[in-house]
Amino acid sequence: MRFPAAFGDEDNYVVGSAAKYNIQPKDVIVYVPSRILITVEKALNSPIGFIFEKHSSIFKATEDRDYLILLLFVIYEHQKGTKSFWHPYFEAINPGKLTCFWEDNTIEEINDVELREQIYIERENLEEDWQIIEKLIFLYSKDHFNTKVCSYQLYQRCACFVQTRCFGWGLPTTFVAPIADCFNHNSTSNNKIDIVNKILHKANEDLYQKDFDFKTLSETKAERMNYNVKDLYSINRPMKKGAKLLEESKEDYLYQSMILSGNERAFQQYKELFESKQNLSSQQKIWEINFQHFELDQDNDIESEEKDSTASTKNENLRRKLLSDSGKGISSQEFDLIKNNTRLREVYGFRWWRDDDENNFLVIVNQSGKDIKAGEQIYYSYGRRSNSDLLLNYGFCLDENNQYNSMQFRLLKNPSKLKDKMNYFPDEKVKDSEDYYDLTLDIKIKSYQLNESLFEFARKQVYFQMDKEQSKTLSVMTFSQPFSLDFELNTIREIMTIIEAQATIDDMLQLDINSLQSLYAEEKDYRLKFVRLYNLERRRVYDNHMKLLKVLYLMVQTFKNKKSEAAKYLWNRVLSIEYQDSIEEIFQRRMGIKTYLHKANSLN
Repeated sequence: MRFPAAFGDEDNYVVGSAAKYNIQPKDVIVYVPSRILITVEKALNSPIGFIFEKHSSIFKATEDRDYLILLLFVIYEHQKGTKSFWHPYFEAINPGKLTCFWEDNTIEEINDVELREQIYIERENLEEDWQIIEKLIFLYSKDHFNTKVCSYQLYQRCACFVQTRCFGWGLPTTFVAPIADCFNHNSTSNNKIDIVNKILHKANEDLYQKDFDFKTLSETKAERMNYNVKDLYSINRPMKKGAKLLEESKEDYLYQSMILSGNERAFQQYKELFESKQNLSSQQKIWEINFQHFELDQDNDIESEEKDSTASTKNENLRRKLLSDSGKGISSQEFDLIKNNTRLREVYGFRWWRDDDENNFLVIVNQSGKDIKAGEQIYYSYGRRSNSDLLLNYGFCLDENNQYNSMQFRLLKNPSKLKDKMNYFPDEKVKDSEDYYDLTLDIKIKSYQLNESLFEFARKQVYFQMDKEQSKTLSVMTFSQPFSLDFELNTIREIMTIIEAQATIDDMLQLDINSLQSLYAEEKDYRLKFVRLYNLERRRVYDNHMKLLKVLYLMVQTFKNKKSEAAKYLWNRVLSIEYQDSIEEIFQRRMGIKTYLHKANSLN
């Protein structure tokens, strides 16, 4: 690969990594020797390793133990200057600043109250971490730390290094990975990170060559054995002559991912309906199209499998035990603990791994199923991240091609009535409560998908706001399904009211999409540019979803008026809403509501 490589035009480009030559499926894109990885184990075995053991309440008995260990170790190495093995890496990379350390006036430009509050909470948490780290630096300054060098500014830099350049999930340990951290994020990238061993890959070693399936309690062939690792045995490969950089792809990754999910036939079916003079009856029966839905839910980082310090300590001790004796001394009780813990199950598959084995290489593998062409940008997915996740944790966000983006907010599970109006949103008292997440419902609005939790919530509110005479006419068994066309029309209206109210709270409606696009295009400051992009894409999700609900409302109305002139009038209103939309957009919208329409149609 070639790094750095610029993609885009002269005035608006991104720096990333480019393929030097065609990279075929299963080919390893890059090999990173284990000795240059900044791992938790290297920190534990370093001259300051005793600090981590002595202060186990910080570095073992907390969920953030790996992050805190690496943070202090990176500060320790950073302050050594040219004496540090990783000095060239520290000098070559400018990690920037975490979003929580941006200027307040920049943060306040974000049109998302919840995200702004999360950013400020993150700042408070990192300032608390600094108080802990600063005390340790002072305590061990005589032999290990230079207090003049180890400043708050260095802490901010190292915190950004560790937080934005860490790998860990699906691997035996957590580490900062020079070279492997130079790939930009793309939500559709299937490139995979793994570890291979030069000796064990050719040896007859089951521990390395087989994975354990905890569901079936049986062994299967390890995925790493399918990689093309021939270059592991001849690392220095010459660059292919004539390889040129290409312009960054402008494809619509969301639509492309739908096609790759096996929906070419579904799209063709809908296209035929669309082009058949917009026939009303055929358009209504879109549920007959065999469409394969794909997963758009973003990662949830709130839930934890460690409920207290005792669990954290027990899990960390077991992780270290797995990696010290290959799991040979594991008891049945410990095996049950591993079986029920995501992180420990991952580590169990790396029982062969040792941090000091120089035959180990971190690899990133082309798992896309197609060639990465010479000159194309090589991506890596940081996970199923919405723009709010990306901006909060990494300081950037993506354009409309981020299929995991959403308009996210929280609603009170038990809303109250204020001045004859329902109050659905948490106040400061609720937000400051330790039970905030238990008292509220997390809502994620997607451009072309209905939110079932929001529909269930809205049905309850509509039902409980009805007078007794009205409610008597309804036979309600569950709020998770439609049970009356008239009731559903009221539910859709209520949902639109809730979403619009949230958009107003977030100051999203002051500017239209065109004005937001202009602000983004004209912005020169890179931090504000990402803020402008965030606001633009959040507004785009809002506009798309509100249009989805308006179309849905009209189509549900047509079910009540199938044989009347009113149905034609309603259908013409649908056409007027969508007349500027591409067939791909309309297709995505219809596929997002087809299951609901099928259920609603059965009510008539």
